Amino acid sequence: MSQALVVACSRHVQLDELHEMTKSHFGAQVHAYEDEFQVRVCDGYVRISLLGDDAEVAEDYAANEDLDAAFRAEARDKTYVYVVFNDFELVKSVMAVLLRGLGDELPSCWIDTDYGWVMRGAAFLQHLEQDIEWDWRHKA
Repeated sequence: MSQALVVACSRHVQLDELHEMTKSHFGAQVHAYEDEFQVRVCDGYVRISLLGDDAEVAEDYAANEDLDAAFRAEARDKTYVYVVFNDFELVKSVMAVLLRGLGDELPSCWIDTDYGWVMRGAAFLQHLEQDIEWDWRHKA
């Protein structure tokens, strides 16, 4: 069963940049398609694409009063990257590579966990690096 995350990052970040970051780490396991790329390992996959019209997506996020107010305030200045996966361990590895690769853009990045809450990208990466058991699907 597929699950998803949304990475809200600076408008400067492009899908081809994310593809190159991922390819430099995962090599031949990365496959590019017209509007997305995928990391495939055995039966596991992580598909990465742009979510859609940034303005429309941003309006939905900005209007969602259940989300962090700081995120809602920044929502209109983001590019939204859709991360669909069926392998939890694989997506943790892919997310760590992508977030590390954002460098100076990381502090302005947010992750929508698809479980009703968002968190800053730097905090997400810190959890990934410090706790191999961490699961964002369960808010602490």
